[in-house]
Amino acid sequence: MAALQIDTTVAGENSNSYVTVQDCSDYWNSHYNLTAAATWSGLTAAQQTSLLVQACRVLETARFVNPATRRDYVLRYSRSTREVLSLPVLLEPIRYFWWQRLQFPRNLDIAKTAFGTDNPGDVYIPDPVKWAQCEQAMYTLTFDNSILANHLQGVTLEKVSIGANQLDTTQEYSGNGSAYSPVAFQLLSPYMLRGARVRRA
Repeated sequence: MAALQIDTTVAGENSNSYVTVQDCSDYWNSHYNLTAAATWSGLTAAQQTSLLVQACRVLETARFVNPATRRDYVLRYSRSTREVLSLPVLLEPIRYFWWQRLQFPRNLDIAKTAFGTDNPGDVYIPDPVKWAQCEQAMYTLTFDNSILANHLQGVTLEKVSIGANQLDTTQEYSGNGSAYSPVAFQLLSPYMLRGARVRRA
């Protein structure tokens, strides 16, 4: 089996991460949580790669774009790249290209003015999305899988009572629970879509 590789191509067909290992290392090196920073730097490159890909998969379980068909895009020929591009025409959040694998960049994530290394008109991944993936990677490393297993099965409370010549067990069930990092959820909450789809004029 081939080693896992990170593909951070913006709007790529095979992208599996929003950040590179180096991006995440830079994030933790400047983080206030020194324990997390030391933990991250103690991992091998293969372990860091695996964590980032898994973290991205968890982030993608939330909904950041509305479903769209190819009818919601318009074709345009780019003279600079000599490619026929499929550009979104809707004002609601949808994938920038209909073929891209990940939900970001969206049709809303277009640089209006030059910032960083981007130029006006370039698509980009919002910084909170990148930070959230780094937080999710560290959270995944320390996550108690037994808790997730109970939540996925709907168990939120297990109680064992020992009485006179008897043993009672009680379980409470719920449909809630996820592997989302609380910090990642907070960072991504403004981007999450909830409720019915609304088209704006």
